Amino acid sequence: MTNYRYLIVGGGVAGISALHALKDLKKDSLLLLEARDEPMYTLTWMRHIPFGRDGYESTGFDFRKSLMARSSGLIESGDIRLGTRVFNIDLSSRTVYARSPEGERLSIKYDILIFAAGATQIVYGESLLPGVRPGRLFSVYQVGEMLAHYDFLPGRRLVLYGASVYTAETAISASRKGIKCTVVSPGDASWKVYARAESINLYENCILKQVLGDASFSGLLVQQGSNEFCVRGDSLAVDGDYVLEHVWREHLGVEWNLEEWRVDLRDEEMMERKLIFLGDARKPEVDFVKQYEQSQQVIRRLLG
Repeated sequence: MTNYRYLIVGGGVAGISALHALKDLKKDSLLLLEARDEPMYTLTWMRHIPFGRDGYESTGFDFRKSLMARSSGLIESGDIRLGTRVFNIDLSSRTVYARSPEGERLSIKYDILIFAAGATQIVYGESLLPGVRPGRLFSVYQVGEMLAHYDFLPGRRLVLYGASVYTAETAISASRKGIKCTVVSPGDASWKVYARAESINLYENCILKQVLGDASFSGLLVQQGSNEFCVRGDSLAVDGDYVLEHVWREHLGVEWNLEEWRVDLRDEEMMERKLIFLGDARKPEVDFVKQYEQSQQVIRRLLG
């Protein structure tokens, strides 16, 4: 059994941010565990829409490259362990149980646990789906991952329902693979210029009336202003809400605040429990630059 002062679970943007912050604070005896074979996995397919703020502009893919310039050395030094999947956390003994890439069972003791595992995207939440739940219904995240890393496609006429940058990224990726895409947005699409440059059909400020199809998805009935019409397709990707998985909420003994859409645990409670939530596990944030900055601020505030 190994022992660490700080143990980070999750190698996404928030987990990498926490590791960088701890290094900047000159903290030692720390380790980050990431289940996948590469850190910041989601950003590997966010290649099209730049985020710009205060003169800084970068796609997710490019932002990941900039962070990897610093993180590569931490992988080589052993501060980051890739391909190591956590399957149990014993809060009473402050022990994390994980499986190494070689299949070895690991028991790792910690003083402070920083939980930065990614959230899961659900296809309901703020946007309810009226009608049946037919086949060929996916989350936007599922389709984005499918297009980036697998050979099969969701369909040939993809309808996407959502307004976030994930919707735009997925639509552009699908369009470039020869899929005819139509985006139905419940609000204004700040990224419309990128979608239209790819000849993607876009309907903004729409109300979803009904999901059509029995065995398989066949379209959406939507209302835009006073007009009601059907958007046809053979597959549907919904940009649903992100939330910390129920199994982890139950396992770690926390609730999800539905009003604030975040884990219901304040700073003083986290420090008392020696359990710090970061990133999407704390409060989902689509802006990856903002998520990195917010995670740095939390670590400096609580552990600086």
